[in-house]
Amino acid sequence: MKKCSSFHVGAALVAAQDDTIDQHDFKSKFWIPSGLLMNQEKSQEFHRKSLRLEGYDYSQPGAYFVTIVTHSRKCLFGRVENGEMILNDAGEMIVQVCHEVEMTSDWINIGSIQVMPNHLHLIINLGLQAVIDDLPAERRKPSKSEGLDESIDDPSLFVVIGRIKSITTGRYIQGVRKKQWPEFSGRMWQRSYYDHVIRDERDYEVVSEYIESNPLNWDNDEENYPF
Repeated sequence: MKKCSSFHVGAALVAAQDDTIDQHDFKSKFWIPSGLLMNQEKSQEFHRKSLRLEGYDYSQPGAYFVTIVTHSRKCLFGRVENGEMILNDAGEMIVQVCHEVEMTSDWINIGSIQVMPNHLHLIINLGLQAVIDDLPAERRKPSKSEGLDESIDDPSLFVVIGRIKSITTGRYIQGVRKKQWPEFSGRMWQRSYYDHVIRDERDYEVVSEYIESNPLNWDNDEENYPF
């Protein structure tokens, strides 16, 4: 699982969000205490429920915890054994596409990524200057990849997630046709996704820990049960 420095992200988050939303109002209405993730039942509620903020501009600089789930929670990307996620070819493809989308703009940084059998966890940093300043020179020049006809200029979270879902679906269909990957019915991903605006460095660390430990909690994961 890839992890990004929470020190740099935390500093950038303070600068990025200071003028965008009243901090007291945010904390009282939307902030989930860090201790919540220590409770398994509540932690499931934390990442299943969409916490999309009404009136919040998801194109502004910020860090976002995102979960994307397959349609009907079908397991397509591998299996969990002894608390470790074993990716199949499709799961490896999901990781590759996420990094290809990341490479289209220095505005996009994937802070953490965890592919599970039927869902994907990401921390997506958008436009955080401290993160951008740490990028190697080649990352500051948009690149092209299969399925990415052009680079994205300062994309919103919705655009980034849309690219990931669209490209991974297209490549999975190719895998079904050419490599006999398991078929899915109708669509590969659920129409929506779950997101949480990461408020500060502590929030970032808690979410990162949750993502990293996800394979260990697979047996009790709500997504482990089909509809």
